[in-house]
Amino acid sequence: MVCSFFGHRDAPESIKTQIKQCIVNVIKDKNINTFYVGDKGKFDYMVLQELRSLQQEHPYIKYTIILSKLPDKNDNIFCCDENNSMFPVELEKTPPRFQIDRRNMWLINNADIFITYVIHSWGGAAKYKEIAQKRGKCVINLK
Repeated sequence: MVCSFFGHRDAPESIKTQIKQCIVNVIKDKNINTFYVGDKGKFDYMVLQELRSLQQEHPYIKYTIILSKLPDKNDNIFCCDENNSMFPVELEKTPPRFQIDRRNMWLINNADIFITYVIHSWGGAAKYKEIAQKRGKCVINLK
């Protein structure tokens, strides 16, 4: 089983402890050992930090950064780790304005459990959390 994440790009640092605890819970309670994380915003960055840290304690877990676009030399992407990143082939011919949407739909189609940080009903995080729920995915929302 695979766990992925959706959260507001401006998520506060104060939720880092909740992110870590929730990841630990799905590792132990749901036997999750594969994680897909996005490459945009503060929430994704905090998730990535926690996954890197937890990999020291749980060396059997794997994480992959699912890119929404191929980086170029001018991008300041926090995740430039070729060994742990992937660009879905479905995005190759996607116009730039639709790449994040298409990547998020790829996540919904390829993950079983979602850890989310959604505190209001508008925006991308709320939209994809709702889609995941409608598709019967397990969604755990941090508050």
